[in-house]
Amino acid sequence: MSERAPLGLKLAAGAGLAFIHIPLAFIVLYAFTSEDRSYQFPPPGYTLKWFGVAWGRQDVFDALSLSVSIAALSTIVAAYLPGAGVRSFPPRTSLDVEDIDVWQPWVGRGPHAG
Repeated sequence: MSERAPLGLKLAAGAGLAFIHIPLAFIVLYAFTSEDRSYQFPPPGYTLKWFGVAWGRQDVFDALSLSVSIAALSTIVAAYLPGAGVRSFPPRTSLDVEDIDVWQPWVGRGPHAG
C-alpha cells in the first residue's frame, strides 16, 4: 500500500520546479533571438547567429575548459573518497550502541563519548 503525497507537498514541489525551470526556459528562448539589444517578448525572430559568435570567442573556450577540468577532478575525487573511507569492521558490527567501542573511534567523538 502506498500513500499519496499531501496536496501541500505537491504544490511546494511544483512551485520549486517552476522557480528553477521558468527562468531557464527564458534563457533558452533568448539564446535564439534575432535582436541584438532589445528584449521584447515574444522575440521578433530566431537565429543561430549567437552560437557562432560564442564559438569564435577564446574566453568561452577558456571557461568551458576550466569547467570540464573541475568536473573531471570532482568526479575522480567523488569516486575515490568513498573507497578511501572504508574501514574493515569485525563481522556483524552495527552502528547500535552495543558496538560503539568498535566504530566510535573511527567516526569521532559524539554524544556517546566518555
